[in-house]
Amino acid sequence: MSSLAKIERDWLAAPEAAPRAVSLCCVCSEPISEGESYWDTAVGDVCCDCLDGMTAAAFLEDVCCEKINIATKD
Repeated sequence: MSSLAKIERDWLAAPEAAPRAVSLCCVCSEPISEGESYWDTAVGDVCCDCLDGMTAAAFLEDVCCEKINIATKD
């Protein structure tokens, strides 16, 4: 196949379909596409990219809706 024929074939080929989003990440609001891994939490779905980049404190605050407390002596 000549290089011109290959270029023409590739140019005329149908574009690949974008993966279908099945959910949204509750942290970054990016779509979670079919076939991707994610975490199903009580607050909502969390993509692996967000969870991998979170500290434990950010996870507790953003996903578990926990608040930090300050200890005081009664």
